[in-house]
Order: sequence, then structure tokens, then C-alpha cells
Amino acid sequence: MIEIYNELKKYGLQCTLLIASDQETVVLESPFYGKKSEAIEYIEALENFGFKGKLAIRDYLDFPQPNRFDVISEVVITGEDDVNLKNLVYSEFSPEKIYSLSHSDLFRLSKNIFSPRIQNNEDAIAEYYYKLSEIYKNYETEDIAVREKAVLVSVKMQEIIIYNYPQSQSADDALWEMGNTIREYDIKDILDEEDCYRKLIADYPESIFIEEAKVRLQLMESFHSEQY
Repeated sequence: MIEIYNELKKYGLQCTLLIASDQETVVLESPFYGKKSEAIEYIEALENFGFKGKLAIRDYLDFPQPNRFDVISEVVITGEDDVNLKNLVYSEFSPEKIYSLSHSDLFRLSKNIFSPRIQNNEDAIAEYYYKLSEIYKNYETEDIAVREKAVLVSVKMQEIIIYNYPQSQSADDALWEMGNTIREYDIKDILDEEDCYRKLIADYPESIFIEEAKVRLQLMESFHSEQY
């Protein structure tokens, strides 16, 4: 999916790609076509980029049911529930493959797994990124290196919420959980643990985590003072 997405962007082709739960079906989502035949012709062009999977179509202008897929193969389910999100993490978005990307790169690649219904709802998409962060934090592996990469990706998913959806209901939860993750695994990306608490206190004064954040920050500042 990532390779196809980059190829389409490189050549300026206008569509959204969604990966299906079977990991073989790619959905073309584009409002730029009036007829099914035009959409089919367009999606078949994916073969030029090496795609050999199944195909499905959604959201062309004369499609009578805009919130459903016009499927060429089998029923298509995008990454909009916990099971399918986990499938995506363990296949298309494995931590070994994406941990080196920035949170903005991850956002660019991952946002298209959600339907427009989700993408146009700030609280909904932030909630799904929060679910992704939990899946990465609890990634099932015996490999310590992979575990570290997965935890870092978890932090970056939280950063997507903080920097792209700061007004969402999940934003303060993401900051608090990021602080906990850094505290537990001694890992960070843009922010460190203290930064998380300071930002939480400054930006989300009504958060249920505010008092505990203040206590933790005070203890950390006291510890630093004693060291010097």
C-alpha cells in the first residue's frame, strides 16, 4: 500500500487508497469520475505500478449509495475497527517498516486507511489514532529491538493527535499516555516526559489528568534541583 501510495503521488494521480482487511484488496476512492467505467479504467492503471491484488471502487458521482463500496471481488472492510487496525499494524504498518518515519510522515501514509466519514470528524479520527498507539504499545513480539520500535511508533501516533488534532477529545489523553509511555520505556521522540506534563498543564487546564501531572512535574523538578 505504501509503495502504491507513493507512486500515485509521484505521478500526480488523484485518488485515495484504502487497504482492505484481507490485505489483498485495494479500494479506489475518488470523486473525480462520473461513471463506474471511468473509475474501473483508472484503478486498473494500478497494474502499471506492480499491483496484482483485488480491486474495489467507491465514491464516483453516479454511484447511488455513496457510503458503501461497489466491490469487484468481495466485501471490503477498511481499517475502522480494532481488529482491522491490528491487522494493518501487523502487516502493512509493521513497526520495523515505519519506525524511522516522522509523525508527520506516518500521518500522511496512515490517514487514508480511514473513510471520509472518519477523516472529516476530528474527534473520531483522533480516537482511531489513539487506538493505533495502544496497539503499537502492546505489540506482540519476543524481539526486544522490534518492541522498542513499536513503542516509538506508539509515541509518534500520540504525536499525530497532539499536533494534528489538538482540539480533539483525545488530545489530553494522548499527552498523558505519552508521558506514561516515556516514563515506562525510557523512550521519546519530539517531547520528553516533562514536556508532556508542561504542555498538558498549559494547554488542557480542564483535563482530568491535570493534578497528577502537576505532582509528577513538581517531583521531577525537585529531583533535578537536588542533583545540582
